[in-house]
Amino acid sequence: MESLSLTQIEEGGQRWKLNAEKAEYLKNRDEIRILDVYLEFYGSDQETVYLWGNEGLVNTKSRDLVIKGDVKLIKGNVTIRTPEIQYFHKERALVAPENVVLEGPQAQVTGKDLHIDLTRKHLILKQHQLTKVKLEKGLL
Repeated sequence: MESLSLTQIEEGGQRWKLNAEKAEYLKNRDEIRILDVYLEFYGSDQETVYLWGNEGLVNTKSRDLVIKGDVKLIKGNVTIRTPEIQYFHKERALVAPENVVLEGPQAQVTGKDLHIDLTRKHLILKQHQLTKVKLEKGLL
């Protein structure tokens, strides 16, 4: 196993960049098993989504990704934590099928089945469980 760095370029621009401390090519499955993963997803407006995870798989044909183990995603001042996240290349979408916690400066939202459309820049939490709002002093 050796380290790995991949960059996805499409339509003249970078879509994502992946770095892994260790990687193993699985020829018979068209996959690369990766460990200690760091990803950057790039938007057309120069905004970047940062993602970390313990391990994952890269499908070399579809360019889809699965990242597992203490997954953390950061965009701006919002942090998302989940056990697993999947990236679907054709849809340019991230999907976290398990429990997720979204935390920002004003609120924390928990639920399941999060879908993030990187092209349209919106997210849908399909199974909402709890929202905690952080109130400023004297607001209530």
